[in-house]
Amino acid sequence: DWANPEDVEYAKQKYTKQGFDYEKAMSSTEENITKINGALKQLEKMIYCKDYLNPWGVSMDDILLVPELRTLTCVKGVDWPPLVLAYLTCICDRAHVQLYFDYAQE
Repeated sequence: DWANPEDVEYAKQKYTKQGFDYEKAMSSTEENITKINGALKQLEKMIYCKDYLNPWGVSMDDILLVPELRTLTCVKGVDWPPLVLAYLTCICDRAHVQLYFDYAQE
């Protein structure tokens, strides 16, 4: 939950204790966004349709991929290919799960 400053601080402390370096990550933002944008373009070629990743329907692949994509919605500057965004939005809408675009940070 990014609406409450205490929750944001809790999350930061949690990952800092696990060795995550926020300052290093922030200083590499442009480079990382470039990598992410390239990876999302590649991913778009792999998505079967906006409803699921694979032709046989919803699978464990969707269950593993969607949370990772959802996390990226809190990052400004990510260039979402149309099918990737449609896929993420469709699945999250069906699950009644909010995306983080409104809380995106640079």
